[in-house]
Amino acid sequence: MSGVARKPANRKVTIIGAGFSGLASAYYLVRAGFDVEIFEEQARVGGLISTRHTQHGLVESAANGFLNSTLVEDLFRDLRVPLVGASKEARKRYIYRDGRPRRWPLGFVGSLHMVWFGIRYLLFRASVAPQEGESVSAWGVRVLGREASQYLVDTALQGIYAGDTTRMSARLIFARLFRPRHKSRRPSIRGTVSAHEGMGQLIAALEKDLREKGVRIHLGTRGEIANGHPTIVATSATAAAAVVGDERAKLLTEVELRPVTTTTAFFSHTDEKSIGFGVLFPPVEKRKFLGVLKNTFVFPNRGRFSETWIRAGVSDPVEEIVNERELVFGLKERPVEAVVTKWAGAIPHYTFQLEKAIPALDRPVNNVFLMGNYLGDLGLARILERAARWPERLASEGRWNT
Repeated sequence: MSGVARKPANRKVTIIGAGFSGLASAYYLVRAGFDVEIFEEQARVGGLISTRHTQHGLVESAANGFLNSTLVEDLFRDLRVPLVGASKEARKRYIYRDGRPRRWPLGFVGSLHMVWFGIRYLLFRASVAPQEGESVSAWGVRVLGREASQYLVDTALQGIYAGDTTRMSARLIFARLFRPRHKSRRPSIRGTVSAHEGMGQLIAALEKDLREKGVRIHLGTRGEIANGHPTIVATSATAAAAVVGDERAKLLTEVELRPVTTTTAFFSHTDEKSIGFGVLFPPVEKRKFLGVLKNTFVFPNRGRFSETWIRAGVSDPVEEIVNERELVFGLKERPVEAVVTKWAGAIPHYTFQLEKAIPALDRPVNNVFLMGNYLGDLGLARILERAARWPERLASEGRWNT
């Protein structure tokens, strides 16, 4: 980060929120020489992310890892947290169709559409770029055909965003695929990575590192907008709306948040035909769940036959998992242990309304900046990218009373 932030010494930044967004923001700011103070309303850091150690294995409350990048590798290396790549078995991913999980759910015509899309993307990229006002579903049908749209696009994005693809903005979600590419250093491990003891191990290492570097982290304390120096509000959109006190508050209250329930269950048996990262359930198949992660086959130390079932909405789904597992995998048994995590508003719905609001939300007002997954960066790796830009951005846009 040397040479990025040209500033007088001891420039202070207040961060409200000690979830991953706030901690990652502090990590890069401190290394660029900023004086950082964090306020967190909860009694612990990490926000949605935590790891529970049970007698049967690890349970993640939210994300189970990062999509690896050089930024991710540098973070783990600097914090001295061993980086664990997903197993070879995890390269296998399945999509449920016509009564069973399949590695490739498309027929001959659908596969041809995918080949044709690949050619157009390489040679005539503008022809397959999302158009203004085009939903994810409409884009998929236009450029890939209905079959691929239903069984690949709708399926994958429902699994990631837990949203309705007929209402989601294709431009907002796929914009990165159509930007000019810049050559960059490749990570040493491809795919998904995590810490050996789960994501909670990384959060603990981040907190320890920041405290050792002089960052004051106040837990159980609701932060307020600072006077005389920048404030970064790194909370959910709902929480940010109650803090900012400017014209963005109304926009923040209008951010639609999707409720999600995850259930990590441990079983005595597994489906031998779908060993891999997991199985996604297409909306067209009308299953009750978005998908299931086969944790045992992704990272070590996750326990025997650990599965995380993901459902939109807030519910108590253990009985439904037992029934669904029998229908999907032909296995009828109750879990030996099940841990249910409910998030009333975990994931922003990437609608056209949010797309229109993001430019205004991302523009600082009265020295107050916003940071969160509702700004177009969903996923920990992309949040980390945004956090890494704070030193340069505050050096040019932040204001300090001298």
